[in-house]
Amino acid sequence: MNRYPLPLALILFVALYSLQCQSARPHSIASTYWRYTDDDLSYEFLLKPDGHIYSYHPNDASPENDFWKQHGKKIVLTMNDNYAVYKGKLINDSTIIGKARSKGFHWKWTAKFVTNN
Repeated sequence: MNRYPLPLALILFVALYSLQCQSARPHSIASTYWRYTDDDLSYEFLLKPDGHIYSYHPNDASPENDFWKQHGKKIVLTMNDNYAVYKGKLINDSTIIGKARSKGFHWKWTAKFVTNN
C-alpha cells in the first residue's frame, strides 16, 4: 500500500506549475520613472515605493495626494484625491496602456518606462 496520498507525479506537476506561474508574474514597478502621454500632454512621473507618485505634471498643485497601486499587470494611478483615476495594464516591461477619467472626461493614455530611481 502506498503511504503517500498523492502520487509523486502529481506533486511534481503542481510544484512545476506553481514555479511557472510565479515567473510569469510581472515584477514591481516601484521606484521607476515613466513618461506619460495622452492626446494633450506629456510629462514624467516617479512611482515611489510607499505608494505615492512624484509627478512632473505642469498643473499638479497637490502632489501629496497622488497615489499608485499595482495588482499583477494592472496599474491604478489616482490624482488629486481620486479626482482623476488612471487605470492601465502593463503590457510589457516598458509600456503601460490605459484609460482615465475625471469629472465629465474620459481619455486614453500610455506610459513608457524611462529609468529606475
